[in-house]
Amino acid sequence: MFWAFARGQTEDDLPMAQTVRASKLDAEAARDIAEQFLADEVGNLLVAERPRLTEGGNWMMDITLGNAVRGVLGSVGAIAVVDSTGGVLFNAEDRASVKANARRVSRASCL
Repeated sequence: MFWAFARGQTEDDLPMAQTVRASKLDAEAARDIAEQFLADEVGNLLVAERPRLTEGGNWMMDITLGNAVRGVLGSVGAIAVVDSTGGVLFNAEDRASVKANARRVSRASCL
């Protein structure tokens, strides 16, 4: 465990309730796990972006659709990676939603 200090704070200023646990994965590793999962299980035109570690210990990321010709087309969902295990939190309902959103965003970008 390590301490997180605001600028100008010392250990004496930080209550015990504000401790922050050490993360097992960094943002890049979590994004790599999410992107490999998306490529293997959902679609190869999806990327995970803006990883952020939640208080619950999950790396949350936006899923964006894009391609080489038209670039980034838009956000189509979210995916999470468990920091302690590297497991992906993404179920069949999430997959169906992302696929439907990707079709909608793709069609809209053609207009």
